[in-house]
Amino acid sequence: MDRSGTPMRTATAGIDSRPMGDRSALVVDVDFHTARAVLLARVDDQYRFVSSYTVPSSAMPPIDDASVGAKQVIRGIEEHIGLFLVGPDGIEVPSSGDHGVDVFALTGQPVAPIRLSAVSVGTSPMLVPLVAAARRTVTVVDTLNDRVRTSDGVLSGVQLEAALREFRPDAVILIQGDSAEAEWSTAVGTLSGLVNDEVIGLIIIVAADSFQQHSTQVFGERADLRGIDPSEFTVADIGVALETELQGLYEARVSPNTLVASVDSTRYVSRVRAVDLVTRFIARRREQAVSYIDMADGLVLHWANMDASDVVVRPDVDVFRNVRSVFDHDLSAVAQWLPTSVSSEDVSHWVLNRALRPHTLADMPHDSAIERAVLLEQTRSIWTGMAAGPESWIDTIVAGRPFTTMPQPGLAALTLLDLFQPDPEGGVVELLLDTDGIVPAAGAIGERSPAIATDVIENDLLFPFATALIVRGSGTNGELAVRGHIVQDNGETVRFTVPFGGLHHIPVVAESSLTLSLTCESGYTIGGQTSLADVSVGPEGMLRGGDFGVIIDARGRGATGMGHGAARVKNWFDDLGVLTSESQ
Repeated sequence: MDRSGTPMRTATAGIDSRPMGDRSALVVDVDFHTARAVLLARVDDQYRFVSSYTVPSSAMPPIDDASVGAKQVIRGIEEHIGLFLVGPDGIEVPSSGDHGVDVFALTGQPVAPIRLSAVSVGTSPMLVPLVAAARRTVTVVDTLNDRVRTSDGVLSGVQLEAALREFRPDAVILIQGDSAEAEWSTAVGTLSGLVNDEVIGLIIIVAADSFQQHSTQVFGERADLRGIDPSEFTVADIGVALETELQGLYEARVSPNTLVASVDSTRYVSRVRAVDLVTRFIARRREQAVSYIDMADGLVLHWANMDASDVVVRPDVDVFRNVRSVFDHDLSAVAQWLPTSVSSEDVSHWVLNRALRPHTLADMPHDSAIERAVLLEQTRSIWTGMAAGPESWIDTIVAGRPFTTMPQPGLAALTLLDLFQPDPEGGVVELLLDTDGIVPAAGAIGERSPAIATDVIENDLLFPFATALIVRGSGTNGELAVRGHIVQDNGETVRFTVPFGGLHHIPVVAESSLTLSLTCESGYTIGGQTSLADVSVGPEGMLRGGDFGVIIDARGRGATGMGHGAARVKNWFDDLGVLTSESQ
């Protein structure tokens, strides 16, 4: 076990000593929740994951220094593998014998996110796409609209100033809207006073040239002004420019050599970029639609298919140090995801306790059920707001934290199915857990050493822990949707039925295989078919299953417990063998 409670995995063969290009790579992944080191190396003619080591982050008080955790995980790798990675000048690059590595990179979110206030002077069609562009970077966005207007809808300088002083943004984007002619002076005058008080510095103005000129006269040289005229560029182009600006601001905060020194200059690759590279690679390689989620230090959601990709980053939303973000939701709505009756007051107490102890792992059934419910309430609306969210055509889901530390695999599988509610054309969804942080690690070194990244992704990541068959159709809860049977290696036949509104779990024993046959009732299909005959299930089968096995999901899409009470959610837990109390 590593120090975070996660099993430490190591490749079975030794590191190949032949000088065939880059032999090894080390990636250090640091954020405000954990620090992790991942070692990749050539093993038996292919690059493989070798080891990872994880500790709680030292970026928060009382240590308040992310470099402490970074050094700690590197020492952990050295002690575990018996290599010498660090010399007098830092990580030794390139390697020589059993000293150093050939590629070294830093990734993660090691510094605080950028804070951006978005002010639209009146209604503007640019506001929503520009906020979306900002949320493709490590940026907390505060959109100021009704909060800074009087009861009769007029922009209030007093309320605008109060909101900005409270949020204390690193940057403000000021957007020309349909009230600009009447209200631009109020907005600029308010910002000018805050510039004088050094509350804000960078101001990005998206407005016609006349409004930009007026702003320049008011601010003079006291503010860092950037301007762009929407009549000369598309909203998409402006969004790309904003995304680039904010990403640059964030990366300028990161001092790689201060966090982890190396003989070669330490290269920082943002986790957003690293994961995006890997998600798009998997989509192209498998010719599938792929989603990725990590929710330990903020929420990161990626989606890609062969033709497009999308990402949302919410540094202010997670189930650890940012768990209080659920208070922006109706806490009674959290109950729709719980298998037992829990009051809003009890949910509130749980959230406040987690906020005080953000490194706590939910290992008891009651705690893990509430964590799952809070996670779903926080993320469902964000996912459905992405381009791919409404249809949810997803073939592969890759999940990082906290799914990798959930105490029961059935709980992780159920939570992912409830979050994404996938509905792929082929009817099959593979669920993958990135327990060792391979996705950000491979992305961080992918541009420098694509061969290492490709091999490690294909050899060590792309293996499901569960495979779900999605039943399309709708009916009355409890009515028969699917009949099926499995034939095991020993010839034993097991028959089962799956009602609409329920799930069915088929365990797959390690190193074994079975065949699965299904018949859908009238009105139901799986991947457009009404029956599946003698489908092989196992590591080399048509359905790979995974350690947890196969799940048949016959709940229809848009599945929630809302309006059905805890009993229905309890049935889902029972269907997948997820414990709901300590006494079970």
